[in-house]
Amino acid sequence: MSLLLFALLAASADHPPEPPLTLGIVLQTTQVQQKVMIKHQDSIQTFLDGLLRPGDRAFIVAVDQTVRLVRSPTSSRAELDRVLKAAMYGNPYGTTLVDSCQNRKKCQAPMGEAVAETVKQFDSIEGRKVILVLGDGPKPGAQTGGEIAVYTVGFRGENPGVLNSFDSIRHQVDRL
Repeated sequence: MSLLLFALLAASADHPPEPPLTLGIVLQTTQVQQKVMIKHQDSIQTFLDGLLRPGDRAFIVAVDQTVRLVRSPTSSRAELDRVLKAAMYGNPYGTTLVDSCQNRKKCQAPMGEAVAETVKQFDSIEGRKVILVLGDGPKPGAQTGGEIAVYTVGFRGENPGVLNSFDSIRHQVDRL
């Protein structure tokens, strides 16, 4: 029995546990995107269920005329789901990070600015760091800047490719 225990301990020493993942979700909450995202709500929930493991955390940044931190990092899936649903349905209350209406004629925050503000939220966070942009922002795909991986899933109407994008992202995050 002690030989088996030694073998198990030796195997676990070869594969240290993965550091926890912190996921920053940038959610575009314009009226057009709200309608589209509500259609994909089940896909988003399924993706998060498959990605987030015990000990992982996520936070939500909503983007329309302002960039708001609507949920600080939490490991509570119930709280994350509640806030995500509220933001999708147009109730993204939270701490304003950028108010684009003050300095622009066009009153909508650019997604690049939202991602830059989201990166700042990782300043004191250790472990694996990923930003997931949900909306019609930057071209869908993966970008890596520094130690934070950035992935974008663009929603365009009844886009059947959304699930494939989520599967691709999940596999890439698992390799971080």
